[in-house]
Amino acid sequence: MRTRLFGAAGTAIIATLVFVGSAAAMPGAKTVTQTYPVATALCAKASAGTLGKKLEPKQGDVLMACAALEDPFPTLVTTVTTAETQYTNTIAAQHGLVMAACVTNPTVAERKACRAARSQRKLIDGSARLARSAAVQSYYTSVKSDRSTFWTTINSLRMPSAS
Repeated sequence: MRTRLFGAAGTAIIATLVFVGSAAAMPGAKTVTQTYPVATALCAKASAGTLGKKLEPKQGDVLMACAALEDPFPTLVTTVTTAETQYTNTIAAQHGLVMAACVTNPTVAERKACRAARSQRKLIDGSARLARSAAVQSYYTSVKSDRSTFWTTINSLRMPSAS
């Protein structure tokens, strides 16, 4: 009895951890601070006026680089979240259509309708999956590009100017 209870509790805990971990890994689930932790810390220092000696004279340029990093982020999140929602809605709608078309003890005509609904679902679900994958790829590509551009800018600002 005890092992069953611990086994059930252990299974529940593991399932919770898996679902929480997978939700955090979804694109668009993290905030800008979680996505760019070191960059946003530097931006906070720039806003507070507590930059190091190499970047202090170029505080305005650092703030512009921070804006270039942070401003497009909400749009990226909205785009990938919208794609995920559309995908989920499409899958649910197609499932409902198949369930409505595929009845218990079908006639010959109902079997054909069921096959047609399943075939249609396969095509539409595949198209929705491709659209979601494209949105996720675009999100990750943009995040990587924005991060690279930010740090390239900051590193160039740290270099001594050739006067």
